[in-house]
Amino acid sequence: MFEIDGSQKSGSGTILRLAVALAAATNEPLHIFNIRQNRPQRGLKPQHLEAVLTTAKLCNAEVKGATLGSKELWFKPQEVKGGNFEAQIGTAGSIPMLLMASLPICVFAKHTVHLHVTKGGTDVSHSPTINYMRNVFLPTLKQMGIEASITVHKYGYYPKGMGEATMTVKPPEALQPIRLNNFGTLLSVKGVSVCTFLEDRKVAERQAKTATEYLSEKGYATDIQIVNDRSNPFQKGSSITLWAETDTDARVGADNIGELKKMSEEVGREAAEKLHAELSVKPTVDVHLADMLIPYMALAEGTSSLLTRKVSKHLETNIWLAENMLNARFNIQQVNNIKVKKIHGEKTIALANKLGISNRELKIQQNMNHICIPLVRQPEKNELAKLKTQLPDFELTTKVFTTKKQRKTLHQVLEDQLPPDLLASLPRALDIIGDIAVIDIPRELKAYGSLIGEAVLKTHKNVRTVLAKVGAVAGTYRLRELELLAGENTTTTMHKEYGCQYHVDIAKAYFSPRLSQEHNRVASLVQKSETVIDLFAGVGPFSVLIAKKNADAKVYAVDINPEAVEFLKRNIRLNRVENRVIPIQENANQVVEEQLLGVADRVIMNLPEKAIEFVNAACKALKPTGGTVHYYAFIRLPDSLEGAQQRFSEAVEKTGRKVTAFLSAKTVRETAPYEWQAVLDAHVI
Repeated sequence: MFEIDGSQKSGSGTILRLAVALAAATNEPLHIFNIRQNRPQRGLKPQHLEAVLTTAKLCNAEVKGATLGSKELWFKPQEVKGGNFEAQIGTAGSIPMLLMASLPICVFAKHTVHLHVTKGGTDVSHSPTINYMRNVFLPTLKQMGIEASITVHKYGYYPKGMGEATMTVKPPEALQPIRLNNFGTLLSVKGVSVCTFLEDRKVAERQAKTATEYLSEKGYATDIQIVNDRSNPFQKGSSITLWAETDTDARVGADNIGELKKMSEEVGREAAEKLHAELSVKPTVDVHLADMLIPYMALAEGTSSLLTRKVSKHLETNIWLAENMLNARFNIQQVNNIKVKKIHGEKTIALANKLGISNRELKIQQNMNHICIPLVRQPEKNELAKLKTQLPDFELTTKVFTTKKQRKTLHQVLEDQLPPDLLASLPRALDIIGDIAVIDIPRELKAYGSLIGEAVLKTHKNVRTVLAKVGAVAGTYRLRELELLAGENTTTTMHKEYGCQYHVDIAKAYFSPRLSQEHNRVASLVQKSETVIDLFAGVGPFSVLIAKKNADAKVYAVDINPEAVEFLKRNIRLNRVENRVIPIQENANQVVEEQLLGVADRVIMNLPEKAIEFVNAACKALKPTGGTVHYYAFIRLPDSLEGAQQRFSEAVEKTGRKVTAFLSAKTVRETAPYEWQAVLDAHVI
């Protein structure tokens, strides 16, 4: 009988699922104790219980201790015959995780297995997406002789789940070893972007578009399938799965899940960033596929091998379990690193980052005199030459590194403190301005405000104050009421952005960190010797950055809010741009008429709720020969970018000027369901 301590290694449900699967695959009884010992809620949760019961059905096992909350289980498997089986999770528990627990058993069945799973999550957090299973995991297993397929009947997402899928497995005559030792030549990058009952918001298209754009910047052509799904009316949601295929049959994948209040563009970009992080190292399997393949490598006859980017906690756990239960032996080769004296450490880290060879997911090691900086790969000849030129003394070595400790998310901290139905309403994003976090608490969570605030302090170590939004931004000065949830009772802070620093009191002056990329984008467009008018400057995030980036530019920074202008003046001095930024406290229309007629090459109009009312002032501020206007507006469905362009063009024509071209038109951020802030870059003559 196998005796497994579930508190070892990760101490997670992974140990339970894999232990049961390996016991059934080898037809050996199992006793596992301390189940999920290292999790806040120990013992069997519904999805773990269903995994045990399903695997028991597959091998006609005798089971003792299979109850919710149980921390100990006895599992005595019998012969795996095959046939048709049903499983019902009943929550948004992961269908892919249940299938992964079942698949090693199906491989040793006498006949084909059809496993039909209902009422679960196909695409949920802490689990591969169902399309990752279909397009990365199963095609890789096919190289080991496993013929398996998954049909999705209904996509399911957190919190309701209600997904449905069927896995069909044709057992191989013998499980073959897999040897993936060379990345080879990249053939293609593919993907599937899915949304369920979100077609009207073009969620799948937006996820795919951002992923495509990011990967294109990195030199990869993509082919991403769009799926506007209507299979599950009970739960809206989305996901995106990406994978690369090479001429050596390597498949490297990445995925991401849509979340409440998370922009689709962010979902797509994060998935693309994950894939790029993998491809930059040229592994033969991605980090997640590596741990998923361990049981099959251990069960196969012969030697298997693969290349992966790092040794994850799950990989360590699965190797530990396979070695204990199957008497398999795994050899983990060490990581390349640069060893330098501590005095040169900071310079070496910066250089390795610049060359793109540092492995930021592993902890830097140090002793009394030296530090060892982990690398994603061996430096190439030109990179080695740069290292030799800039570092007086270094050594390339290899050693085992540990992964950096991952910060817990807000959901993870609160998952055992909030009821499941309320946990689904927990905001997925918050604004961090300096050391202040600002969060939007839904009405149903108001009673838990202090608890949520304390959780934010735990998950964001640099935050000292947590404030809740009370109502919307309103009034001439664009302010909103704020309520203290946790930490110090203050609304003043110092915010850093693209090398600039800003004093701000968020109760007295408008500031949005979500526009940081937009601040940088516009500042990067300003040409030498331009005159810029920032009509609604606030504390100066556009104006100061423009002056910082462009030594020959002149910026008139206008705002009607006297408190904001006082902070603007401080920020001008702080960032040493006094000779380039001129602060003016005045109404935008009035200051243009009195001081700024016909002086601007470029006008910034970041007042999305009322910018249309100031188009006349912007046009008067432009030089007689014309210039560029950055016009910001809110778009609420069924409105569109085209509608915003038409309204702006008509407003410009009323001033006697004309829009000759829209240089850019795009959404900047989602501000509410079915509402976005958009920017139009228009050339006006």
